[in-house]
Amino acid sequence: EKAGSNVALTLDYDMQRVADDAMAKLSGSVVAMDVNTGEVLALSSNPRFDPNLFAGEVSVDTWNDLVSGPEKRMNN
Repeated sequence: EKAGSNVALTLDYDMQRVADDAMAKLSGSVVAMDVNTGEVLALSSNPRFDPNLFAGEVSVDTWNDLVSGPEKRMNN
């Protein structure tokens, strides 16, 4: 294995938690950025889906639920 490049995250934990809590029962997204640096401080979207679903083969039923289910999770 070869190590990859380092990543420096700019997310603010407390701000991220507030954004996630605010979106808990809503549909939409929140992005909070530092206007001076462009750093992303918080990023939240709802409804959510587990990205691990795409680590392997996605079943037809799972795909249909993500795309056409009542929450239309892939239509962001």
